[in-house]
Amino acid sequence: MESKPKILILFKISKLNELVEITNKYCSKFKNEIDFFYLYCDESISNNIEITSNIIKFKIKEDNWSSLLIKVIKAFEIFKDKSYTNIMVSNISTFLNIPILLKKIDKNDECLSHQGINYCFHNHYYNFPSGAGYIFNMKLVNNICKFFSKNQFIEYNKLSNYFINNYPTTDDIFFGYFIYIYLNNINIKELDRINLIKDNIEFNNYNILNIRKASHIRIKPPDSNNLVKYVLLLYNILYNE
Repeated sequence: MESKPKILILFKISKLNELVEITNKYCSKFKNEIDFFYLYCDESISNNIEITSNIIKFKIKEDNWSSLLIKVIKAFEIFKDKSYTNIMVSNISTFLNIPILLKKIDKNDECLSHQGINYCFHNHYYNFPSGAGYIFNMKLVNNICKFFSKNQFIEYNKLSNYFINNYPTTDDIFFGYFIYIYLNNINIKELDRINLIKDNIEFNNYNILNIRKASHIRIKPPDSNNLVKYVLLLYNILYNE
């Protein structure tokens, strides 16, 4: 019998806040099926990388752009030789429907995601995996790590000038470019996603049914103060708590 995928989830965070506590609670329900860590920039730490419990701190300035790519690459380096079959990278504000995700992940699929819009960089048009949540198998993770290591594109916890001048500098847009240029445009297998981008959303029977079927739910309310409210509502809907 073929073994099940072993999944690692990496959450990109900019703050240690209530969202992290809630995410800990629901991810811990699946601790026998997934591992999960938070990627956090903290310029005050003594070392380049410090790991405490399931929080990985990087001595990087958070800018919500290139810092995302740097900490994801550094996290890939930490886990590339571990016994995982797939790594998922997600925003902390994306609610993951873990039972659905586990059914959809196949370790032979190199990339799964809700695709981003058609994007142009250096006269190349391509799609990219959405930064709200993408899943790579370990073959792709290792290819990315080799690309950065071989070319020394991260120096002193910063992207090199050559990289900045020649490649997209945030994670999802870069990965789309890498897939298109260096991997002959491998297929990004589509993951169904629901976007909650309005305040005062009514969770009627239709919405709840679709939410229960979705792999991940991106939460982006106009009023960011409502983010925790929606996460808790989704937690109650999916886990009855």
